[in-house]
Amino acid sequence: MNVWKISSKIMVAVMLCASLLAAAIGGFVLHQSSKIIERNTYNNLELMAENYADIFSKSTDRVEFILNAYLSSISATFNKERFNKEGGSYLKEYQEEVLLKLTEQFATDNEGILGIYFDFDPYLDENLMPDDQTYGAWYLDRNLNGVIERDNMELKKNFYPENPKMGWYYNAKNQKKGVWNNPYKDIYTSYEMISYNLPFTVDNQVIGVAGIDITFNGVMSIIQQFKVFETGYAFLLSEDYDVIVSPISEKIEINKSLLELNPDYKKLIDVIESGTRKNVIIGEKNDRAILSYGKMSNGYLVVIQVKENEVFNTLNQVVTRVDAIILFGTLISAITAY
Repeated sequence: MNVWKISSKIMVAVMLCASLLAAAIGGFVLHQSSKIIERNTYNNLELMAENYADIFSKSTDRVEFILNAYLSSISATFNKERFNKEGGSYLKEYQEEVLLKLTEQFATDNEGILGIYFDFDPYLDENLMPDDQTYGAWYLDRNLNGVIERDNMELKKNFYPENPKMGWYYNAKNQKKGVWNNPYKDIYTSYEMISYNLPFTVDNQVIGVAGIDITFNGVMSIIQQFKVFETGYAFLLSEDYDVIVSPISEKIEINKSLLELNPDYKKLIDVIESGTRKNVIIGEKNDRAILSYGKMSNGYLVVIQVKENEVFNTLNQVVTRVDAIILFGTLISAITAY
C-alpha cells in the first residue's frame, strides 16, 4: 500500500514537472515566435509600401527634371531688361521668336509626356482684352497617338483664382514652388491625367507658370487593383492627406480628407509627421487594422491597410501548434510515469 502511494506521488511529480517544463518551453517558443512573426510582418508591409512609392517616384522625378530644364532654358533666353522696358510687346516677340520653338523641342524630345506648356501672366499687358489669348506656348498630344501639336492659349478672362479650371496656374503662382496637382480626367481623351507646375519668377515676381501633363492611369490601376492577404488594399494620399486614388474594393471617396473618412486615421498622420516609424494600428478589438506607408519623392503617400487578424493568422496557427505540442508532451509524460 505504501509502495503504491509512493509510486503515485512519483508519477504525479513527474507529470507536474513534465507539464511545467513543456509549458515553459512552449511559452518561450511562443513568445519568441510571436515577436519574430510580428516584426517580420511589419517590416514586410513597410518594405512593400516603400517599394511601390519608389516605383511611382521614378515617373514623377523624370517630370520634375524635364520641367526644371525647360524653365532653366526660358530663364536663360528671357531678357528681363527688355521686358521691364517694353512689357507686353516684348512678351509677344519672345513668344514668336523663342518660346514656341523651345516648347515644341522639349515636347517632341521627351517621350512619355502628354504635353508641356507655359503661360505668361495675362495682366502683365494692359492692352490684352478679356477675349484675347494669353502669351505663351502649349504643345500637347491631345489624341494620345504620339503626335505633338500646338494648342490654343487660354483666354485672359479665364485667369482668376476662383476659376477651378485654372487651379494648376494659381496653385504654383501662390506657393511660388513646384506643385503636383491632383489627378483629373482629361475632357478630350477621358484619360486620368496629372500635372506638375513651376512658377517663373523675375525679380521676385511670378510672371508665368510652366507645366507638364502625364497620364496617371498606370499608377491608378496598380493601386486600385492592389491586394495583400485576403482583403488588404492600398490608397494614395496627397501631401495634405487628401485621398487621390482609392481601391476599387473599398468605398473610399477621392478628394476627401483622410480625417473626414475616419477620425482614427489621425494616428497615421501623427506617425507620418513624427517620422518615428512607418506603421500604425487603428481600430478597436476585432476591427483593428495595420497601416504602413511609403513616401514618394513628390510628397504623395502610398498607404497599405490590412486587417490585423489576417496579418497574424500565421501567428494564431503557431499558437495552436504549440498548445498541441504541450498537450501531447503532457500525455506522453503521464503514460511514461504510469
